[in-house]
Amino acid sequence: MPRQKIFASLKEFSLKPLLAFKEQPGPKPIPERFSHLSQIELLVHLQQIDEELYDFRRRFLSLERNLVQARARLVKLKIKRARILHLQLNVKKKLSSLRSRIKKVKLHLGTATPQDRAAWTLKLKQLKADKLRFKEELQRLENKRIRLRERARKIRGQYRTWTEERKKIRDTFKERQEGLGAQRQVLRGLVEPYLIRAYERLLERYEGRAVVRVAEGVCQGCHTMIPSCVVSSLIGKRIVVCEGCQRLLYFVPTPLEPVFDLKKLAVEEPRRFRIRMY
Repeated sequence: MPRQKIFASLKEFSLKPLLAFKEQPGPKPIPERFSHLSQIELLVHLQQIDEELYDFRRRFLSLERNLVQARARLVKLKIKRARILHLQLNVKKKLSSLRSRIKKVKLHLGTATPQDRAAWTLKLKQLKADKLRFKEELQRLENKRIRLRERARKIRGQYRTWTEERKKIRDTFKERQEGLGAQRQVLRGLVEPYLIRAYERLLERYEGRAVVRVAEGVCQGCHTMIPSCVVSSLIGKRIVVCEGCQRLLYFVPTPLEPVFDLKKLAVEEPRRFRIRMY
């Protein structure tokens, strides 16, 4: 993977202004600071820098997704409010027509004969029931429109908060990019090229975790048991690949594990082969 394309343009968002990492030609740290470290220790330091860059990437992408979803929700709420307003206008028209009909029925009821009075009275009751039903429907639509307006107000507040946070992340990234780029350039120069190529393939595959720790005989990347002979190789700072996830492994003793003298164990011992009889 090329050096200047650590963070490729993603399918969902274009983050080139923020995530296109470029190694800065500014002041370099003293190489002697890292010269006493082994290759795996250099990769661990390099991964710490890349993890910070990937953390910026994850936070920025999360905020971008939230902003896109918030904009989509605001558009949907706007459409729903427009539909409710249209329904309210229709209900108001029906109410106005009902009021005019009720007035006409009352006029007919005042001049009706005793034989027709019962029919006009029944019709008046039906119109009043329809009027009450339309009023309830109008109030229900108004309450729904108020709830949608409150939801839109909350979403706009979240949108403003996420926009400010995204701006802070962008500014922090710009401040840290120069220092991280200089350290990364020095570390890459001290690591063997074939290890850099393998490391960057794993970095792209596992999104920032190419080198993982072995604790209590277990790979912390895929939780696969590591044989004790492999752990002894890790203590000697040899390059070992996990058989489960193909990540590069390193060993740091925990309180449950003995602390070895790394200087004495750094000398590679001849490998012993065990033949199993079946």
